[in-house]
Amino acid sequence: MFATTFAFSDNGFTLKVDPNLGKATQMWLHNQKCIFQTLPLESYTLFEIASAPNGVIQRLSSNYLSSANDNDEVQHQVDSLRNCVEKSCWKSILEETSQWSNDLKKRVWLKLSTSEKQTIHHIAKMHKFSDTLSDLKLSDIKKVITILKEVEILPKNVKVTKDSKQEDLVDMLKELLTTHEKFLSAALTLVSSDCE
Repeated sequence: MFATTFAFSDNGFTLKVDPNLGKATQMWLHNQKCIFQTLPLESYTLFEIASAPNGVIQRLSSNYLSSANDNDEVQHQVDSLRNCVEKSCWKSILEETSQWSNDLKKRVWLKLSTSEKQTIHHIAKMHKFSDTLSDLKLSDIKKVITILKEVEILPKNVKVTKDSKQEDLVDMLKELLTTHEKFLSAALTLVSSDCE
């Protein structure tokens, strides 16, 4: 009997099963709402899975994914990434993952909890906002602050003077990212559309 194997590919995932299990596997994948192609071959049936719910991928990968050495490497990379996430540093995350193959990235992602994935998305979003704020001219930063004062996100007594340092104003706005992201985003949109 052919041993079932599961692997990552550039287009998704591959699942190889014994030909005797082909029909049952096909039905199971269909019932799980997977998008796949079936290729019956002589010694096994190949399923090229383009899309599948995360629980299906986790189940297949935990049961049929490669050797223990590969799993040790993946776990090591998961632990390294978790350390970067704990620091909340996008630069560390990019440095850690820059040399990873797409296959390794997928395998590590599957090992992360939903909370860890959300934290990574949040760190990425904060980094993008931070870059956007840092790229603004001083006059645009003043406009953003004025808008935020008008909607009472910033107190009216916040003053921007000719002596105000741009990096201090950017840092003040960055502090609002966690509590007032939508308002800050809207203010940035208004200011950037005003510049065009």
